[in-house]
Amino acid sequence: DILEIEKEAIFGELIVGNENSVVSTLIKELENFDWVKQGFESYVREDSKCPFCQHDTITQDLKNEFEKYFDKVFKEKMQQIQNLSQKYSNYLEGIPNRNEFLENIFIKEEESNFVNLYSQLYHNLEANKESIKKKINNPSTKIILQSSQELLEKLNSFLVNIQKKIDGYNEKIKNKKEIKENLKNEFWQIMRWQYDDDITGYEKYKNKQESEIKKVETDISNLQQKIKEQDKIILENQAKTINIENTIISINQSLKDLGLVGFTIEKYEEKFYSIVRNEDKNPNFKSLSEGEKMIISFLYFLELCKGKESETEEDKKKAIVIDDPISSLSHNHIFNVAQLIKQIFFGNNNEFEQIFILTHNLYFFNELRKIYKKKNEVSKIRISKDENNFSLFNEIKDNEILNDYQAYWQILKDFNNKEIYSAIIPNTMRNILEHFFTFIGKDYKNELNKSNNIKDKAFLRYIDRESHSDSENLSDMKDIDVKNFAECFKQIFTDFRYEEHYNLMMK
Repeated sequence: DILEIEKEAIFGELIVGNENSVVSTLIKELENFDWVKQGFESYVREDSKCPFCQHDTITQDLKNEFEKYFDKVFKEKMQQIQNLSQKYSNYLEGIPNRNEFLENIFIKEEESNFVNLYSQLYHNLEANKESIKKKINNPSTKIILQSSQELLEKLNSFLVNIQKKIDGYNEKIKNKKEIKENLKNEFWQIMRWQYDDDITGYEKYKNKQESEIKKVETDISNLQQKIKEQDKIILENQAKTINIENTIISINQSLKDLGLVGFTIEKYEEKFYSIVRNEDKNPNFKSLSEGEKMIISFLYFLELCKGKESETEEDKKKAIVIDDPISSLSHNHIFNVAQLIKQIFFGNNNEFEQIFILTHNLYFFNELRKIYKKKNEVSKIRISKDENNFSLFNEIKDNEILNDYQAYWQILKDFNNKEIYSAIIPNTMRNILEHFFTFIGKDYKNELNKSNNIKDKAFLRYIDRESHSDSENLSDMKDIDVKNFAECFKQIFTDFRYEEHYNLMMK
């Protein structure tokens, strides 16, 4: 509509009054039609006074001539211009404010371009509006309105492109998953293209390496097959050449070194041993003392570790477990057993993968610790029980290693502080009492049995019952309140007037 108004021909017309009026000649001579029009409309009243000299010079005839001059045709044309002016102004006011457009994020991104297009159009429309006002004030003047068509088309083209972007964005939101997948594909296509030389080179290298690996694997498989064939030959020949004479000699020499001269071992049939006690060629194994049984079993075990159990056994790494090798032995053998272990297992022999030595005897433990100096290859572990009878493993330092008596007291201290080891507390308290009162020459059991205090007798039964197996009563004792018996334990030292010793050991 704005464009149509700008094309109206009336803006190029000279709009003047009726040429047949008496005043038309005068107005032409004055060449000031617009001045006359404004004066007539503004100052000629119902009376006859001149607006300038205030004399009665304006007659009714003059008024009629002016009316005749500004006739109906003139008024209609002026009304048409007024209407066009109003429409043009309305259209201009209907254009949204520039800031309303800039609230849109897509337009904001191109703010400079938009502001330029918007300003050019708006300024052109404002200029045309002012020109129309001049035409109204000076009808006899021709005006030419500047066409807004090109500026309007540019701005609308810009807004159409913005709307396309908005539509495209909304479409992506609707198909978010598909768009993201397309983006990922495009990204990897670009990456693949950028690193084409690297990837192609890698694939060639990889194929070459895989081919070489397959070749090596084939060679390994062939070699393993040959090894199996050779192992089979070794085992077949080993069965023909196995000899137990060296083992017999070694065990008998060890028995002699240990001072056990009451018996020896001899070869029995082809691949077995028998025990010989002096002149008795068929002694019963049960006739040996516990110490003798232990030592002969231990020596045989050492030989087994060095050799093989059967002629068909293959060569392999070994993990050795030695569980308390000096129990039931006199302390005279502790040094010899420790030296045997050192000689066989901690020498230059790398045949053994791991070696575990378990013992309850601190004396033997310390002897092993002193003869083996490579501390970085050895771990010293204390194994204990928690309140649920689960095993606990804690590495210990040299300065934490105690004698047996101190170790028992340490268990009690740990129980007092953390309430752990409850399962072994009865045995611990029994050992402490037996060690201490035997050393000072007093019979604590006899004194407690004489006591009229029920708690004393209950305590004795408790430490005895929980220290030894009892086939008649194997029930779970977890509900016993160990703290009560710990108090009874302390009371014994108090009653015998050794509370100071108790406090010293418990710190």
